[in-house]
Amino acid sequence: MKRITIYALLLLCSGLCLTSCDKKGTSAADAPQTESQPIADGSEEMELQAYENLKDITLPDINGKNHSLLEEVKKNPVTLIDFWASWCGPCMREMPNVKRVYDQYKNRGFNIIGLSLDNNGEAWKQAVSNMELTWLQLSDLKGWESAAAQLYNVQSIPFTMLVNDQGEIVQVNLRGETLEHAVAEMVSDAEDAAKLKAEEKQ
Repeated sequence: MKRITIYALLLLCSGLCLTSCDKKGTSAADAPQTESQPIADGSEEMELQAYENLKDITLPDINGKNHSLLEEVKKNPVTLIDFWASWCGPCMREMPNVKRVYDQYKNRGFNIIGLSLDNNGEAWKQAVSNMELTWLQLSDLKGWESAAAQLYNVQSIPFTMLVNDQGEIVQVNLRGETLEHAVAEMVSDAEDAAKLKAEEKQ
């Protein structure tokens, strides 16, 4: 029984090791443009409390145009801030789910802003093109030394922050079905609030 328990724990740990890329690095297979970096064990989590205000930062998009994060967030009732990188295998595996949620709610006031921790501009642009990511993508191409990663103390990716148009961080580190459920609830609440406000003006 003890051997079975230990084996089960090892399987669980090996599964968790594939879920994120740590600041200490990702595997060489998942990071072809950087030095060899082991996959994260998930032990370090970003310490960020819900409802904390979003901190502003200005970063360039793929075409070199600068954008203020706060100004972009104000454009939609609900925005997902997605920290990712083309060299991060778990990020790329999660991206189809992110795209699916975006397609489902983009016409209901939901938007995404990608903050890439790439350090290779061509690799970043190629990944955006290959994955057909149509939402705003920002990066200073400094990898883990990215100003955005430093500002939010991001220790592993993918990492997400769900915020409202007031810049309040409502939830963090959402993936898979949890991401979809959180977006659905927040979008619905925003629609109800807008409807109530419209009725009050009548």
